[in-house]
Amino acid sequence: ALAFFDKVKREKNFNYGPVSKGKMERMLRNSDNYATNWVIDQVGGAAAVNKILHQRYSNIFHDTSIVEKIPVPNGATYRNKASARDYSRFLYAMWNDNLPSSKELRRLMSLSNYGRVYQGVPDIPSSTLVFNKTGSTGKCIGDFGILSPKGTDGKRYPYHFIGIVDRDSKSPDSYGSFTQRAEKVIRGVSGTVYNWLQEHRHPLK
Repeated sequence: ALAFFDKVKREKNFNYGPVSKGKMERMLRNSDNYATNWVIDQVGGAAAVNKILHQRYSNIFHDTSIVEKIPVPNGATYRNKASARDYSRFLYAMWNDNLPSSKELRRLMSLSNYGRVYQGVPDIPSSTLVFNKTGSTGKCIGDFGILSPKGTDGKRYPYHFIGIVDRDSKSPDSYGSFTQRAEKVIRGVSGTVYNWLQEHRHPLK
């Protein structure tokens, strides 16, 4: 998404219109692999995406490597890499409007989805604003985003959370079993973080 919006900013004839907006929403809201590959193709392919991220945003992406599109229909790709620290730097830059189309990126990430960092986490109040992106493969289950709960003083106290659970191979557990266990871990840690912030840092509700 960032590589796409960077190209929109730099090239006059490259636009973000109804079609690309719909593809971007399906990519980020629904984890649609076909939409993701469409976005990658518009930028010029996986190598072009990787080049933009590392040449123009090297302060953010230290460990990210985009080397292929997502094999469809099963999405069983394990060659693309990213790190929690890269996600953290990306979220910080997006929140502070230091990326092209930061506002639109936040809108896209605010669309309701199956969020592991807040849905099913009873300690996090429903009034919390959430900007997140989930992801999963047979080896990795994750969710990262910004949560902005309201304090007892009426102010918002945003923080970001990155939850990643991975394993070396797809066996012996089934994908469903692995997903359930990983989601339980992410939700548990997310609730723990919220409670710690509430107790030690901010007057959260």
